[in-house]
Amino acid sequence: VTQLTGAAYAPMALGIIQGASDAIATVTKLLSGWLADRVPYYKPFLLVGYGMVGLFLGLIGTAQSVITILVYKTIAWFGKGL
Repeated sequence: VTQLTGAAYAPMALGIIQGASDAIATVTKLLSGWLADRVPYYKPFLLVGYGMVGLFLGLIGTAQSVITILVYKTIAWFGKGL
């Protein structure tokens, strides 16, 4: 992130990225927990969630902007919450 924003803005960018990702993961955990109690099979949710985490965390290395990192990390943490 330092290479994309500079040393002065890197801590702020990392805080925004981590905060948004954690918020999405928390909301997703609440909703997916409610859904898991109501569906008989939750294995597809596990497979999709872990697949999203692996795919999008790997894509962070190809990001060209801070916004792209934010999107990839948020989607990965959505999968983590799922």
